[in-house]
Amino acid sequence: MAELITHKFPPTSHEARCVLACFYKELHMMKEDGSFDKEATVKSFDEIKALDAELHGKILKVIDACEAKMQVFDDACESASSMATCVVTEMAALDQEFIDNFLEKMQKIGEVCAEETHATSDDIAELIEKKGPTSHEAKCMVFCFQRKFGMMKEDGTIDKVGSVLALDPVRDADPELFKKLLTIFVSCGEKATFFDDPCETGTQLMLCGRKEGEAAGIDDSLLG
Repeated sequence: MAELITHKFPPTSHEARCVLACFYKELHMMKEDGSFDKEATVKSFDEIKALDAELHGKILKVIDACEAKMQVFDDACESASSMATCVVTEMAALDQEFIDNFLEKMQKIGEVCAEETHATSDDIAELIEKKGPTSHEAKCMVFCFQRKFGMMKEDGTIDKVGSVLALDPVRDADPELFKKLLTIFVSCGEKATFFDDPCETGTQLMLCGRKEGEAAGIDDSLLG
């Protein structure tokens, strides 16, 4: 049971795999012969559709993928293990898809901000390599990113509402990561010193987020 609680898939013991089979059968996601009951599985998530259409869409993507990949064995417990492993793998892939989309958005905004701030390739390299930033142009690149994501206002003050809205895609993709990021936003906002130059303020906030994100074990590509 410990394997299941800690989400270790596939479980190594036959008993743990049979617990999965029992669970899926009780939810009508698996038929008695160990085959996948897609229609019943989709129906079991109907209530989520009204509450969170985006999450429901992701679940359907996982169901479709696992229907195509699932192996059916003579032993229903082995079939259940195959199903569970697929679900865990596909959900992880969706999280990676979110990160890839986020980084693509960052790249597009970076191109706009580089033009706006007249940042050189050296300035951009500093940010990519997590150095400094030392130049004023690089610091203004940071502030530009924060404005484009709605986290800071033009006058250099924090946009609390915009910051929460900017995290909405994270809330859907990874609720646990959302909580961590929100905690960092609040913490760094409380510690912030506001300068006359908004580029200095934005950089200080970014460095705070990077430091606290590292302590929380968050992928540093998400925090600048």
